[in-house]
Amino acid sequence: MGTMMLQFEGTCDGAVREMIAEYQCPMTNTQKKTKGVTTVVNENEFRYEGFNQAPDGEFFKNLEVVYTRQ
Repeated sequence: MGTMMLQFEGTCDGAVREMIAEYQCPMTNTQKKTKGVTTVVNENEFRYEGFNQAPDGEFFKNLEVVYTRQ
């Protein structure tokens, strides 16, 4: 879509960090939200999940990345 910087704010509860950012959608020119959740699985693995907000306000997952130390 384009390049932009987002400022996320959120909470960290032990092994789970949940953050939300708001942005202006370049296609619809409307205000939208995105959410990122980082979960530490163990000392050698963590998972990042990305979510976008649907028109009804609910978040749906659109990305999952699992990082594993070699």
